[in-house]
Amino acid sequence: MSRNFFDKPFLLLFITLINACAAPPKAVERGEMLVQKMPLPSGEWEAERFPSAEMNVLETRWTSTTSNDIAQTFVYYDSPNVDITQLKRDDDTLGVQACESGFSSKVLSAADQNGYPQITWRSLCQPVAGATVLVLHKAISGNEAQYTFRRTFASIPNKEEWLMWLSYLSHFSVCDSTKPNKHPCLPQTEQIKKD
Repeated sequence: MSRNFFDKPFLLLFITLINACAAPPKAVERGEMLVQKMPLPSGEWEAERFPSAEMNVLETRWTSTTSNDIAQTFVYYDSPNVDITQLKRDDDTLGVQACESGFSSKVLSAADQNGYPQITWRSLCQPVAGATVLVLHKAISGNEAQYTFRRTFASIPNKEEWLMWLSYLSHFSVCDSTKPNKHPCLPQTEQIKKD
């Protein structure tokens, strides 16, 4: 049976493949790069890329096909050596303003990773109307860019799912192929970069 090009599943797959091939605003062959395991854990996800040449930012957004959950990665190409502690404080300020029935934030990790400063934290938001929203964040301050990940849970996950996402996020990192002694890239990272 032949598939109609405009069948929704085929069209979504086609669009996803085209988006996956889109180059970031600044494509580099060597140097600093984000290392993010794929596929995302915990179900099926649809991905979209939102490059912004004006702001030199690349957002990749995954939306769960079975819930209202979202995961996002942002690469800010012209934002090297960012104060990630201040970034968290700014995010917390926005959270307090938006979450009128309650907001809390807790640092989960603030140790360097692969020679780069990183901070991992969770935010819990209780808006006036609606369910509590849990957000898992990670920010890495690179020498060439800033890298952030945000996983938004539409409902509080069970312990197993929460630990799975913490494990996933522990592998979200940055390396630099031009500085193997300071920020080493694993061999499979180098291979991924060449493909």
